[in-house]
Amino acid sequence: MKAPLEVLNLYPPHEYTLGGVYASRRTACGTEPFLLFEGTSLSWDDFGVEVAKLAQAFHSRGVRKGDRVAIMARNHNGHVLTL
Repeated sequence: MKAPLEVLNLYPPHEYTLGGVYASRRTACGTEPFLLFEGTSLSWDDFGVEVAKLAQAFHSRGVRKGDRVAIMARNHNGHVLTL
């Protein structure tokens, strides 16, 4: 079994944020499955498109960089998108 840093070093460098890790993996794994939920599958690229749509929806409702948003959700792919 590889140590966490060994796994991270398998992918392009990033700034060790959730967004940075995602962008790094998306570069390497774009069309591969990323999220499987109740019969729905999103590739790394498709997930990025959905996240951008959700970010735009938050922005249109007045949420800006640095704002805090609470998440109250059941087990659903929307929860992952929001993170």
